[in-house]
Amino acid sequence: MPIEGAVFDQYSMEYYFTFPRIMNGIAVVGDGLHVGIGSAISLDVKDIANFNADAAVTKGEVLKILLHSLTYGYYGNGDGEKQSFNNIDKKHSLYGVVEQTVKMGIIQPANQFALDATLTRQEFAEWSIKLLQLDNVAKYKDIYKLNFADATSIDPAYTGYIALANGMGLTAK
Repeated sequence: MPIEGAVFDQYSMEYYFTFPRIMNGIAVVGDGLHVGIGSAISLDVKDIANFNADAAVTKGEVLKILLHSLTYGYYGNGDGEKQSFNNIDKKHSLYGVVEQTVKMGIIQPANQFALDATLTRQEFAEWSIKLLQLDNVAKYKDIYKLNFADATSIDPAYTGYIALANGMGLTAK
């Protein structure tokens, strides 16, 4: 579905729209995720008129959005750093984003990282909770109960992350 209600800001030369935060099935007025389209630190949207906010998003895009929601967009140039993933070197456009999220503990170094793979809801819950530095609480997965129709299909490793993310209104049931 195309974005409705996108607002163009003359100063920043960007379009902005808001995803409402949903709490117990009710949109919380004045409280949501504000997304800018058009700058280097926002979504890379080629055609605003046909943008589908419900479409799948890649891990690379989500890392960029999460990081830009907390920082001013400077992540260093990687001098003196050991590369965390073999497939993402200093020449890669998302190298700084990836390395910063590794430093923040959102993702862990490994041989490869699939930036272009679609992010799952379980991974989004985990990354969001780690971003909020609540991962030590989420690790106690046995104290959480998930009241979802598809709860049996959820990987038990994500139980605490999903329960917290849903309870905070970061994800929907």
